Amino acid sequence: MTAKIFEFKPKPRAPQETTDPRWQTAADYLSERQYEEALEVLEDLAEDGYVGAYYPIGVAYETGRGVERPDMEEARYWYMRAIDAIDDGDGYFGMARLALDGYKDAGSSSDAIDYLWKACDKYNQRALIFLGWLYQMGEG
Repeated sequence: MTAKIFEFKPKPRAPQETTDPRWQTAADYLSERQYEEALEVLEDLAEDGYVGAYYPIGVAYETGRGVERPDMEEARYWYMRAIDAIDDGDGYFGMARLALDGYKDAGSSSDAIDYLWKACDKYNQRALIFLGWLYQMGEG
């Protein structure tokens, strides 16, 4: 259900990340739905310290794109890494999705609401829309 309201694409976070040609390579692979190749490039970027790669790697593991099967623990690892590194709104949004989908190590539905509020504080529009939807459904 939640997989349709977020995009799986690299988002550079720092000036050097916008000039590294690997970002465009990853984006090209993703647009061509070559998820394994995209994940390989993103993991190389992450190894080199590019924090903008953390969230899309988490999405890959959450959705199973580019990996053998979805791995929520690995997705959680990458989302938390994004949060720890730069207090990332996308990372909070990813953690909220995991919690709402019932992944026990991501927390409860109340934790999910907290993650969504933190993502909103970071100007994450998808989190704002999702949070509004939850409140409209009486779950916020």
